[in-house]
Amino acid sequence: MRLFGASSSLLLGLSAMWPTGSFALTPSSSVSAHSAAPAHPVLPTAKAHSAIRVPAQGDELRILCRLNADRQRRRLPSVFLHRTLSQVAAELGTRYADGEFSSNDFSTLVSSKIFPLGSSVSTSYKIIGTVYSDAEYVVNLETSLYSSVFAGDLDAIGLYQDKGIYTLVLASGLSAKPASVEACPVTREQFTPPTTTPGPPGNTVNGVDLLQFLCSINNERAAAGAAPLAVHGALTNEASEQARIMSILGRYTVDGPRHVDEAIYAQGVSIAKLGWVAGDSFTSISSLTNLLMATYSSQVLDPAFNVVGVAQDSGFWSVILGKVNRNIVAGKKCPKDMGEVAFTS
Repeated sequence: MRLFGASSSLLLGLSAMWPTGSFALTPSSSVSAHSAAPAHPVLPTAKAHSAIRVPAQGDELRILCRLNADRQRRRLPSVFLHRTLSQVAAELGTRYADGEFSSNDFSTLVSSKIFPLGSSVSTSYKIIGTVYSDAEYVVNLETSLYSSVFAGDLDAIGLYQDKGIYTLVLASGLSAKPASVEACPVTREQFTPPTTTPGPPGNTVNGVDLLQFLCSINNERAAAGAAPLAVHGALTNEASEQARIMSILGRYTVDGPRHVDEAIYAQGVSIAKLGWVAGDSFTSISSLTNLLMATYSSQVLDPAFNVVGVAQDSGFWSVILGKVNRNIVAGKKCPKDMGEVAFTS
């Protein structure tokens, strides 16, 4: 029996001994180390820039202005500060400053915070220390990450500085963007992506709008020629328990304190095949579907699976797919109400 979970691997590259990494969320792309050197070193050429005295480090607006000015000189569009990316940068930078950073931190944050931004997002990060001003940081950054900082498709960045250590997170392929992008904004308000409006409360089962979930997943399966899924009681119960346990622990875990297969079989049901996906930072059904299709499409679209259980608790979510060796009446692909949902046990 093979269980699968929402875990991802990340290859890290080192540039000047500071951590760098990248992650592409497209299903067909490969994860690779990111370390790029410029063809020609970038030097601060604007007089306005060189005349600025920086009283303190970590002024994200000043850094953004300098980056956008240098991008505009290369006829590239301006980028904007993204709240989610800055939150990721803050978590990475804080852990690094506290000596708790590991190579798995970025991939974990990609799964929990950046996946929900869309399945086509590509993201990378860079941690740089031993610089004494924002101006010096920008020059260092543009030199060590030339191809990323001056990528034509770069959409947004997240910034964080703590104890003299700067952390940058970059992203392209974002589906949600501000209507207009200021090269040098006057306010410190960062762009926050919109959230999907939840369905009626009556459709919510174990913290998930079941009608939206079934319609979203079944549409993907139908496009691949697979039958709709029925909702299985034992799988739903175990998904709910796994989400509850993760919520208590306060962290995502793919193995959990108990094994999914053993817990389901202990309920006295016969399941021929199982697959489990779990994660945190649940925001909407659409973001969950994007994540599943980006990472686990082969399992989600597996025609052998005919039942499912899903739950979320405090942002921690669990999806369990199963196969029962009997005819299942799956009901409608997109049920309009709970009466059209096919339940089985």
